[in-house]
Amino acid sequence: MNNTIMFKEIIEQPERIKNCHDYNKEKISEIGSVIEKFKPQNIVIVGRGTSLHAGIYARYLLELYYHIPVSIASQSVFTVYDSYTDMSKSIVIGISQSGFGKDTLRTLEKARNSGALTISIVNNLNSEIAKATEYVLYCNAGECQAVPATKSFTTTLYLINSLVYALTKRKEIELNEDDIINAIEAGLKYHNLIKEKANKLRDFDDLFILGRGLSLPLAMETALKIKETSRIHVSSYPISEFYHGPLAMIKKTIPVIIFGIEKEFTNDVEDILKRLKANNVPTLLISNNKDLINQHDNSIYIEDSNKLKTLFTATVIIQLLACELALLKGYNPDKNEQLLNIKTF
Repeated sequence: MNNTIMFKEIIEQPERIKNCHDYNKEKISEIGSVIEKFKPQNIVIVGRGTSLHAGIYARYLLELYYHIPVSIASQSVFTVYDSYTDMSKSIVIGISQSGFGKDTLRTLEKARNSGALTISIVNNLNSEIAKATEYVLYCNAGECQAVPATKSFTTTLYLINSLVYALTKRKEIELNEDDIINAIEAGLKYHNLIKEKANKLRDFDDLFILGRGLSLPLAMETALKIKETSRIHVSSYPISEFYHGPLAMIKKTIPVIIFGIEKEFTNDVEDILKRLKANNVPTLLISNNKDLINQHDNSIYIEDSNKLKTLFTATVIIQLLACELALLKGYNPDKNEQLLNIKTF
């Protein structure tokens, strides 16, 4: 029986998505209109950890469908070096669940002073970061008590998806709150299967997580979640980058989790699966591609052709995997005394 706070927060995510939608439905349209009038030349994302991974998801969606350059802020330029850049034609989006990350706050303040239009995505409306930006999107996910962020991550992804759709009206990314709630609920139904998969990973102390495109931030988030909860070494890579060095480390004592969600990367996933199989590397494939699933004997099949809905389902799957793996290894996923206080950075 899983009585952890992390598990409780995972299963309450459908309700939190609804709360997030209800609070922000008019804000999304308002901020979309403001961005259109501002006519940005580029967008800069600011965040750390889970927030950064959500920001990388935003970067892919914005560059794919809004078609302007998006970068990740080098926060030390503004904090440690105390320098500045001209952001008069930029939109800067700061993502912080707590709303108190000092690096993120300082970067947003400097960006706003240099003429940027600033937007924050936070789970605390009374936070310093929320007060520092001109516009705020509120996760409305409730207080996060577990160490690993779960519900604040999915609500952030929802807000990002909704904002990019408001800007682009692209049918490919049109998801309403019910679509995402259904996708999350689908992920919760994998719980028993995930326990089985976690049991296969319990004796390993290293992992690789691979994705590409929109599943790359999910691979990064998986690595972070498992590190936070199970205290093992986990590295995440784009499949394409894995060939440039890390591939030399593959062996049967380091399992690999691979996301195969977007059809554009089917060949990449097939190629790396073959390479790993030839070297007897234990692998877990998470995919909505039946052909890929049929080629691999250790997998989790998500039966949904919509890649964005699949990503939300997969997000819940990896959260559950991290939670269950921690318990199998004898750790409490709700506590980790070694983690720095989030307000420090």
